[in-house]
Amino acid sequence: MLRLILGIIAGLVAAVFTVMLVEMVGHMIFPPPEGVDVSNPEQLAAIMHEIPLGAKIGVLVAWALGIFVGGLVAIRISKRNWTAWVVGLAVLAMGAVTMMMIPHPLWMMVATPLITVLAVVLTVRLFGTRAA
Repeated sequence: MLRLILGIIAGLVAAVFTVMLVEMVGHMIFPPPEGVDVSNPEQLAAIMHEIPLGAKIGVLVAWALGIFVGGLVAIRISKRNWTAWVVGLAVLAMGAVTMMMIPHPLWMMVATPLITVLAVVLTVRLFGTRAA
């Protein structure tokens, strides 16, 4: 049981760290307009229509990589494939909260759950444990 809890917690930490790191790189590639605080949801909501497509795709890539890395960590520690789903659903929930706070385009709202499923399935296929 301890292994399961540690796996899920470590997977969540790895996922959040990965998302933050990839989004930070995205901000270097697509810097926000001068004077915009990217940690302020109101300011981001005001400029969402100005954000380049590449930056929006970068956010989805960050979430997918976060799920992939977090799921991998969770599986490796817990030795259970389903822990990758816990991590994936947690990242999906965080994405949903973000989308409620900051209006996102419809295509991003549709793509997010699809990317979540694809990232978890890929993680489990590549790194999942085999049933005896």
